Amino acid sequence: VEVFEEPAEEAAAVEEIEAVEEAEAVAEVEEIEAVAEVEEIEAVEEAETVEEAEEPTEIEEPAEIEEPAEAEEPAEAPVPSEEMPAADGEIIDSGGSGNISWKLTSDGTLTFSGSGTLTTDDIPRGGWDNIDEIHVIITGSITALGEHLFRKWNSPNYQWYTSRCGDIVTSITILSGVTTIANEALGSSIYSGTWGLPALQSVTLPETLVSIGEWAFGKTPLKTVTIPGSVKTIGVNAFGGCDSMETVTLYHGIKTIDSYAFNGCTKLSAVIVPASVTNIGDHAFVNCRSMTSLTLNEGIKSVGDSAFEGCTSLTS
Repeated sequence: VEVFEEPAEEAAAVEEIEAVEEAEAVAEVEEIEAVAEVEEIEAVEEAETVEEAEEPTEIEEPAEIEEPAEAEEPAEAPVPSEEMPAADGEIIDSGGSGNISWKLTSDGTLTFSGSGTLTTDDIPRGGWDNIDEIHVIITGSITALGEHLFRKWNSPNYQWYTSRCGDIVTSITILSGVTTIANEALGSSIYSGTWGLPALQSVTLPETLVSIGEWAFGKTPLKTVTIPGSVKTIGVNAFGGCDSMETVTLYHGIKTIDSYAFNGCTKLSAVIVPASVTNIGDHAFVNCRSMTSLTLNEGIKSVGDSAFEGCTSLTS
């Protein structure tokens, strides 16, 4: 029997083909395994993503809201004293003479300070075009208000006239220390031929005040006045001709209401005379036509002639 033997070259070729086929098979298996591994990893990652998405997000707690601070109560208004400064405002003018100085602030407050008697020579003459009204404060150790304040003498006519400054004074606050207000200090008599401060509507008097001179506030448009008990005498015509005066308050301690003290206060409606008053002068309340009520207390020793003449509305 003849045995057929493959040539050596063909055998080597066959082995090479088989080796290649085996390598390809191994590679294919490895590739399949690799793909499977990748798919498994992707599946795991996807599952983790879904799980994270399903987990609720933690809600941040809102920051605590700070409670508003309690509003501070406004400070109490300062009580006027002899050391009280001028009201707030920029100083726009100042001056002085002798022992008295003054300053004017942009809000129209004119403050006098110093010592002794405030005289007409201490008063500025005005000329402030940007100021429509002036509020006067008298402080320091000033003890008296002299005659004819805020006015000037007109030699040819022999009359006193209010200065530009005096024309626009609407209020005067006199702080502790002043004891005397001189004759015609802020007012004018019928003999002067002029009126007192033409815009003066209110005045505050201190409890150190002892006397109010003749025509001290005469012929001014004051609407109300409170006279402290430290005052012993309300002078002749002290408020004479104040035909806008509606209210007068008299405190216990006053001794004398002099003649014509409230002469011609035609709008004055009621008066209570305290028990400390012992004397009411002649014509003290003459022509107070709107007065409907008058109260007199025990202690009065004398009532002058025609003290209430012309009080045509008086019923009680």
